[in-house]
Amino acid sequence: ALRPSPSRNLSPGFAQLLFPRGSMSGWAQWLFGRGTAAAAAPAAAGAEALEAPGPLSSAPVEPMDLMCPISACLFRDPVMLVSGHTFERASIVEFWRRRPLANPLGTGERLRSAQMIVNYGYRSQVDAWLQRHPDYTPEGWSSRGGVHRCTQEELDRQTAEIESAARDLDDKAAAEAAAEEEAAPDEEEEEAAAPA
Repeated sequence: ALRPSPSRNLSPGFAQLLFPRGSMSGWAQWLFGRGTAAAAAPAAAGAEALEAPGPLSSAPVEPMDLMCPISACLFRDPVMLVSGHTFERASIVEFWRRRPLANPLGTGERLRSAQMIVNYGYRSQVDAWLQRHPDYTPEGWSSRGGVHRCTQEELDRQTAEIESAARDLDDKAAAEAAAEEEAAPDEEEEEAAAPA
């Protein structure tokens, strides 16, 4: 008979922190000992019967590869950047309003362009997933309807705005650096003014 391993008998509270709304995958159910041979093993082994937990939830598991790295929500309006990474349009635009052209993955490098391209591949994958789960509203979405998906022309306008903000920020930084350089005394002037 199978016996639950103490090393994988983690608390249900911890499981709920990791997997909200009962969204445990099969491996997570195994890890936390839910509803499989692990729940029936104590009774089969002659141990005191434990009450087996009921099913977790019928909520589908949202696919991680269709989630924005910034918002951690299923894509609604995915766009691809020049780096090749895909983000939710609203999330990357908001991020860049605070930090123009910064790499949202935290690599420290600045992206060379704010060019965004509609990621039609991810759009169709999300649409197909939503069709398979017609009664489910993904985490972070207020509803399934009323989603405005941008056109490439709209993305081009937003790209121009973000790149303009980045240039303004660069100009401001250059002006501040020039002012600091001008305010600092020249080394040759300091040496000439110093008593011999």
